[in-house]
Amino acid sequence: YSPVSQNAYPTLGPGQSYNFQLTVKNTGSIAWQQGQVNLGTTNPQDRVPVFIREGNGPSGWIKANRIEMQQTSVSPGQTATYSFWMQVPDNLSPGTYREYFRVVADGITWMENYGIYWDVHVLSKPDMYHYSFVSQNPYPPALSPGQSYNFQLTVKNTGIATWQQGQVNLGTANPLDSIPEFVREGSGPSGWIAPNRVEMQQTSVAPGQTATFSFWMQVPNNMPAGVYKEYFRPVADGITWMEDDGIYWSVAVN
Repeated sequence: YSPVSQNAYPTLGPGQSYNFQLTVKNTGSIAWQQGQVNLGTTNPQDRVPVFIREGNGPSGWIKANRIEMQQTSVSPGQTATYSFWMQVPDNLSPGTYREYFRVVADGITWMENYGIYWDVHVLSKPDMYHYSFVSQNPYPPALSPGQSYNFQLTVKNTGIATWQQGQVNLGTANPLDSIPEFVREGSGPSGWIAPNRVEMQQTSVAPGQTATFSFWMQVPNNMPAGVYKEYFRPVADGITWMEDDGIYWSVAVN
């Protein structure tokens, strides 16, 4: 056989999976039959991968060290495809894992060793969460006691994890988890789910998509006049605080 193509090396975190795909050409003189010509694990041969043989579709695996050919039969000169999933175990240490494969006619022979492999880059759970700043609305005009303002922030998910509402929030910062001096109220839904957390508007935000946070703060009746800076930072609660880009609003109080 000869290799034709394979898909890209993945970067994954705990619990994430990837669909590996390989196409090879039958350069022999006999037709390959499904169930006999498989993709085997190598280096060493017949090893069991450190990954879980699962994903978001048919696993492709027919045993711990064999992947089934997609076609029923592949004649000489035609191409065969192998499609299989692997998932990162929750306890797998971060690092790069090289997974080798080789076509085998089971019960007959291993075919040429072309050193086919994928490098699987495994991140820690905190490293799955990153963002970049997109926009925020202007600082409010000077507010008097009893007045409120709707603060709005948009950020982009630049990590590899999908953000879920209720887990990825906007946290108060400088210092972390500080309680603002303002009242968490306004003319619409407050946006706050705790004294130091603002809820993401979307139910989920996939990598590459944007998330919005909208929240109100009101000037207490007894607040001294002055300029107050309120800092915020996205957080995956229970996992990690994301980058500190110094996001803040300057609020002038009459």
